Amino acid sequence: MALIDDTIATKPEIVHQKSDKRIFGADVLAPEIDAFRKDRFIEDVGDYAVGKTQRCVFSMANRLELVGGKARRSGGDWHRDRMAPQYKAMVYLSDVGSGNGPFSFFPGSNRVWPYGKYCQETNFDFFANRWKIEEFEPFREAAAVHQLIVTAPKGSLVLFESSNIHSGLPIASGRRHAITNYYYSEDEIDVKKMTRKFAPLARAFEFPDFTPRAAKPL
Repeated sequence: MALIDDTIATKPEIVHQKSDKRIFGADVLAPEIDAFRKDRFIEDVGDYAVGKTQRCVFSMANRLELVGGKARRSGGDWHRDRMAPQYKAMVYLSDVGSGNGPFSFFPGSNRVWPYGKYCQETNFDFFANRWKIEEFEPFREAAAVHQLIVTAPKGSLVLFESSNIHSGLPIASGRRHAITNYYYSEDEIDVKKMTRKFAPLARAFEFPDFTPRAAKPL
């Protein structure tokens, strides 16, 4: 956490100042973050979840806190990253409770069932990618039985597929630090496009190595 705080304070030119403070390419900041980016077990889980070989293009470090006394959400309002599957791995660097912005999502919301009935009841545009709070809240209340709120101690690993509807809940006190790996299939990676999309960066993006690896020994 101290490393992220120090980078935010001393290198503002590589920090995204939006709903939370984000550093894309944060794996360059410490060997431990780079080891997390390259963790083979996490990649193997992604291969199984998506059905294609996954590699992490970069890690993103972020800090969520109150800004001017106002609550903020990590990543902004409720959204999905895209309709196609995308695998991510996040590790909490803070103890995360209900008051400091836990990650929350609706499992299986990358397909209509079982959410279709709630969409009909609330006139919710299920196939959009991002919603304003006033648009989303009636749907959230109707589908609340499915909502998962991920509170967990620091060091906890959260694996998720970001075509599911998700958001960090508003932070009420303290800070929440985390690191998130962004994984892609080989045919999805356009380094130039990603560089423009996620700039400013802590490091230049590179195309990952998709060379098949030998099987792990039993």
